[in-house]
Amino acid sequence: MRRKMLHYISSESALTRNYVTIFILIQIKIFFSFSIVSSTVALNNGNGSHDISAKNCTTLECVLLDNLILNDINKYGDPCKDTSSYLCSKDTFTFGKKVESFSNPTELKDLITPILDGSDQQKFHELKSLKVEQELFKACMKFGENNSFETSMEEFDRLRTKNSSSDSWQDIHEEFNSLGFGYTFFDINIIRNPRHPERNIIALQPSKYKSIQIIPKLIQSFFQIAELSRVLDTKLINKTLPNQYSNMLPNKNVKQFLASLVQMTLDISNSTKTYMSIEKWNQTYNDHYGNYSTAQIDWPHIFAQSFKQADINIDKTEIILINQVNYFMKLAKILSTTPNETIAKAIIFIWRFQTSRYHKIMPLETVDLQAAKNLRYQCSIETQLYATSYVILRFWESDEKVMYRRRYLLEKITKAIQNEILQSQTLHENAKLYYSKKLKTITSNIIKGDWNQSFVSNYYGDFKLTGNYYTDILNYKKIITSKRLRNLRNSPEVTEEGVPFSVNELFNIRNNLIIWLYTFGYKPDDALLIQLMNASNELLFSTYGVKLAGFMYTLMTNDLLNNILLYGPVPLINTAENNIFRCFSREISNRKMKMSDDLFMYIINNETEKYYHKIDDIVENFAIRVAYKAMRDENCVSSSESICNTITKELGITSEKLFFLAYIKSNCNRSESLAKIDNILKDLEDFLTVFECPKNYQTSRNYKKQICNSTLFDINDGIFNHA
Repeated sequence: MRRKMLHYISSESALTRNYVTIFILIQIKIFFSFSIVSSTVALNNGNGSHDISAKNCTTLECVLLDNLILNDINKYGDPCKDTSSYLCSKDTFTFGKKVESFSNPTELKDLITPILDGSDQQKFHELKSLKVEQELFKACMKFGENNSFETSMEEFDRLRTKNSSSDSWQDIHEEFNSLGFGYTFFDINIIRNPRHPERNIIALQPSKYKSIQIIPKLIQSFFQIAELSRVLDTKLINKTLPNQYSNMLPNKNVKQFLASLVQMTLDISNSTKTYMSIEKWNQTYNDHYGNYSTAQIDWPHIFAQSFKQADINIDKTEIILINQVNYFMKLAKILSTTPNETIAKAIIFIWRFQTSRYHKIMPLETVDLQAAKNLRYQCSIETQLYATSYVILRFWESDEKVMYRRRYLLEKITKAIQNEILQSQTLHENAKLYYSKKLKTITSNIIKGDWNQSFVSNYYGDFKLTGNYYTDILNYKKIITSKRLRNLRNSPEVTEEGVPFSVNELFNIRNNLIIWLYTFGYKPDDALLIQLMNASNELLFSTYGVKLAGFMYTLMTNDLLNNILLYGPVPLINTAENNIFRCFSREISNRKMKMSDDLFMYIINNETEKYYHKIDDIVENFAIRVAYKAMRDENCVSSSESICNTITKELGITSEKLFFLAYIKSNCNRSESLAKIDNILKDLEDFLTVFECPKNYQTSRNYKKQICNSTLFDINDGIFNHA
């Protein structure tokens, strides 16, 4: 099998309404969370967004995988509009010459499924952890056959049919979490302590963006299903819907409650962090609406029970970090005005369809036209797939020449960013240490690193397969959660050295970088890739290096930027505004302020908007500086001359000028005007010096147009001709 790497794709086509209709119905049967992911395509069609899948995907299976891989990564809008993500580079990497997309996303599936179903036994079969994943996969494929698992469904049936009018939503909330499904309204995570970077700390935060998106997509999906009630009636007329499924559709009150949560989430645009003890936080939260039982949350109990499964005792004096205090205050207000029954039904409603895999919704079986194919895909993501990912990483690494060049760039860019951090005049020492450690966390042992098999295997603990899929998958969820929470008392120096990588955890910033590094570029046998990997350092730093620097910087700071950079268009209820990025950026996009030398503070500062510059321009500016400094540092080391400004004899120009010319040339085919480039370059003294740029703005633009129209880089012939 030829080596295949997934390449992120983008398309301006749109799926038809009929396709969407069939698509949503199919998802309810197999696994509703996939309906959640996939309905984004349908929901955005009416808002002018671009479908990322239709052009290259011809099957539903392809669309599903495409959405999974591109989830959380710039999957909205025009190519290259959101330069902060740096995934548009597939169209700009070749200096004006667009290339065909790298096959289609099902190629990653082609790597995963043979490993999981055991058909590929050539390598890695000795991994015990891989054996666990293979057995879970095979059991998933057989789940429900001949009613073999009916006796183990009592717990699900009990929760599914709970009487939400008599039980408190808080109790239901806790029971779902105890099964390994987490909390509905918030997440508990373990992060490095910004105040004391040598330690970890508990972080209380709103649900991840991925989870937040579930709410509007659920609502919208059910709106569409309601419109298709006649179709459903026709399909289900001869099969009585079981009583436990008779109230699947949320009632009006539940819809309004979920819509309020969505609007509340979108209204919060600032990122705030507050340190306090659990006891103090409990008082702060409950004092606002303490007289309303529906708003009360026993936070000491929540934290104690959560960490109990990790064998860690947490008392009320533990200091925690609360992200987005405003979110929780507004959450309390909404809960205080909502009846308990409505909140409970909303929680059960969301949970039921997130876990519909275990419910065997047989009446919808006649609607599922591709059950077998989609079941294989769905079962492949039931686990975190750490061991499978380990095998795929080794598979990707076999192209050593490409990996060598990418590792080379990663090392140089990482060092340059670290220097930016350490040389900052406005960061205090703790902040410098924190960001340096964080940088190390996401870049350690990514390419040709110390990925030892024992670490991957040990992450599964002493997991024992029982042969009962229901029991095994719930135990697996609990073990994964326990391992994550146990890091609270571990030294960050230990946890950062070999964090498991999973193709199913792309929201993890380190995994984003791994995927980007391993799949960015072209086919292994592509002539353009071969030219690139043999290109001069100047060319490599100015194209791949700039994009790598920007992408790394965005990842490293995304916990502070998640309200700006990571939010794509989210369908709102009864409102025309559907883009949270625009909601926030409109406050800053039209105002300008000259940048200082300390660019590092521009994005990490919690008050980013006060700098009045577009975030993507700031990131790109930073990325250019980092890549340029990395190139200069490398030239100083490798050059036999006494100064860094070495001469590129073939072109008759300096290496610095080649760097900047290559950067501008690589941006020539972007949809934005050249004024954007001018805006980025104007505060960079190096650019002005190298280009001898005229002061007159119009002349400057004409000069750059000249560069774009030149034949300076003739990639087709692999020769760089000086114009």
